[in-house]
Amino acid sequence: FFTRSETEEDSESESTTPHTSGE
Repeated sequence: FFTRSETEEDSESESTTPHTSGE
């Protein structure tokens, strides 16, 4: 799962743009 910091940023584009740890 995403990290806390990543979750906040990824919250906008959840499965739209998976960051470093997408899965």
